[in-house]
Amino acid sequence: METKKTYIVYLVILILTALSATSQAQNLAVHGELKQLVHDAVESSQAVQMKENEANIAENNRKKAYQTYLPTLDITGSFTHLNEEIRFPDNLETLLVGTQKLLIKEQMGLGFNTPLPPSVPVKEVAPIQEQDIFKATLQADMVVFSGLKVPFLAKAAEHQRNAYHALSNAKKSAVIRQTLQAYQSLALIRESEKVLDKSQTRLNEQKRYVNKAIENGLTTDLAKSRIQLAEQKLEEKNIELDTKRELVLSLLQQLTGNNKTQLEQLNPRLEEWSVGRLQLSAKHRPELQALQEAQRATEFKKKSVYSNFLPKVKIFGRKELYEDDLSILDPKWMVGVGLQWNIFDGLKRSRDLQNAKIEVLNSRLKKDLVSEKLELNLTKESLALSKAKQKMQVAQKQLHTSKKTYTINRKQYKVGLSSQKDFLDAESDLQKAELGYSQSLFNHNMAVVNYLVAGGKLNSLFGINNDRN
Repeated sequence: METKKTYIVYLVILILTALSATSQAQNLAVHGELKQLVHDAVESSQAVQMKENEANIAENNRKKAYQTYLPTLDITGSFTHLNEEIRFPDNLETLLVGTQKLLIKEQMGLGFNTPLPPSVPVKEVAPIQEQDIFKATLQADMVVFSGLKVPFLAKAAEHQRNAYHALSNAKKSAVIRQTLQAYQSLALIRESEKVLDKSQTRLNEQKRYVNKAIENGLTTDLAKSRIQLAEQKLEEKNIELDTKRELVLSLLQQLTGNNKTQLEQLNPRLEEWSVGRLQLSAKHRPELQALQEAQRATEFKKKSVYSNFLPKVKIFGRKELYEDDLSILDPKWMVGVGLQWNIFDGLKRSRDLQNAKIEVLNSRLKKDLVSEKLELNLTKESLALSKAKQKMQVAQKQLHTSKKTYTINRKQYKVGLSSQKDFLDAESDLQKAELGYSQSLFNHNMAVVNYLVAGGKLNSLFGINNDRN
């Protein structure tokens, strides 16, 4: 009957533990202090900022492609000195002068064969172009058809931008993981300090017992020396914990940009985390999304190479801002439509097209290769999480056994049925079991984090995913 009741109690404890784990897994996403710490780390990350800057460059390239359709305005100025004026041939100039004289005689009422009086001035024939030429010209050009090159390059830049955003998310996952590890390390250090404090309390109780026994002549100084040795080992472990705490705080300061005083106020808790009901898949990994976007970018780049076989059309206009030095053949302004069609370029476009096809193929192969590796990594992290869970359960059993053993040894030691060495060994085993359980809990939580990273869901738990893709 007693055994049946014990089984029922164990079953209830197991159910409550499972419910508690689910609740704590939810706290992983909504814990205010931890969430703020993670956001600070992401905001301060240089690696994330560099990827975002690369995404901004790609976005500028997309806009730059469409700006090809905007008109361009240029003002050009020049001064030219010719070796001599450009004039009509001599016989043509003689003809022009003779025609001028005939017109003058007609106006004066003179006959055709009557000589023109010498006093009547005759204008010289102006040159076609003066020897010194100054020009100031306003030129306007506007592309109206790029052979579809502009929209293809714009789409390529858009997918390249999305790829950089995805890579930025991958960097964010790494930063979040590092921050969680540091935060949990602080929690582990705090739990370890509690374990050492409890161990010191037990040793203090034993010390009082031994001192009283020495006063009554019931034991020797050897018993006291054994306790002192145990205390010295505790002191050594405390020194190690202090060093680890300083190192972790320095790491968090570097990650988040927060000052050390602020970080010392953190209150991390070492609680069991769980993935809950999340459906994880390697398809959610930002690295894979980046490769998918990169593949689309190469496909549009290939299409832009095809567009080189099509004609390009533009409209243009020109206005002379300084007209004094224009020749009689130069227009003051003009507008027009131009077409450029590169029929044969020495097979350069064909080579560019072959290279573009190879780039598309390589991007597809790389995506498939990385996809396989990410699926394998997800399986690996799933198994690692299962192993960490089992080891944590074993550590919990060891802790239960160590507590039971210590309790028995303590009672036996007080009535003289157990030696001091056995009692101190039991205390040391209990201390190791408590530290081991805390370490196994830390390892389990980091296995949860690694599994979430492998499934591409860590960022979304903190609301940090970049949704601009």
